[in-house]
Amino acid sequence: MAIQKVHQGDRLKIRATDWNEIASHVNGAVRVPSAGKGKAQQLVSVYNASGMDLTRGSFVKLTGTRYMEGAFFDAYVFTAEFPKSGEDDFIPAVTVEEIKKNDCGRAIISGLAPVRIASGNGLFGTPDGHGCLKLSDSGPIMVIPNDNDATWKYAILGGTGNGGKAAKGPFDTELTYTEENGWKLTCIDTLVRQNAGHVHCGSHTEIIPTRTWTVTAPCFLFLDINYTPSQDDTGNGTYSINIYAEAELPTPAQDERRIIVRLAQVTGNAEDGFRLHKYREPGDYTVTGRWVR
Repeated sequence: MAIQKVHQGDRLKIRATDWNEIASHVNGAVRVPSAGKGKAQQLVSVYNASGMDLTRGSFVKLTGTRYMEGAFFDAYVFTAEFPKSGEDDFIPAVTVEEIKKNDCGRAIISGLAPVRIASGNGLFGTPDGHGCLKLSDSGPIMVIPNDNDATWKYAILGGTGNGGKAAKGPFDTELTYTEENGWKLTCIDTLVRQNAGHVHCGSHTEIIPTRTWTVTAPCFLFLDINYTPSQDDTGNGTYSINIYAEAELPTPAQDERRIIVRLAQVTGNAEDGFRLHKYREPGDYTVTGRWVR
């Protein structure tokens, strides 16, 4: 039944279900913490198919779509269920409000999402099967620490380190350990296992070979791209592109012809073990700027 329009002075009558739908939209719109400039959340409507009521901050996976008839409009929404414990191949989302069983609400699929933590420590999470994350030093979901409350963290959705299954491709990084060779850091195209990747600079494309380093201390892995113009400024300059693993990131001069691209960071120590944190999703790199030809 559609809601009837009213005129000024009329007594307002509204069904409880209609009012709750209005409240759900309003509350979901204003109670999500800001992710900061350039990192706004992307929200979608979801149908709770988990079999139980969802609290705010519940970690779910999107499994399909469902056609819903509403008081104000009819629309397709995503179906949301709990991922299985340890599952890593799914589309993740985090609810921004309480959603009753077999009811609709809203969830974040991209950006910073306040999520409930079940147990553990670390910067990565895996689902516990009940709407929370278990933290450790590896997992499909990267989180940002929250020192004020150990039961809540900020999950980074729709980006590096996010579920479900880890993306593969150019300029990806791997950290491995063997008793014979120790800790090794490798920059490689993890999809085709050939070279590290391609850097595109205008009409110029350079293939960057795979690189491997022995890790004995924390370090940063980065691309260092330099363009040196020709003396007659004809545009026939030269490019210098290398991958480095160094203890500190370089501080380049204020020159738009040099670009530092952070790929990953290794933390920890040899005694307790090293950990790898990736800064970008795998993919070739394209240089832009007025000097690119």
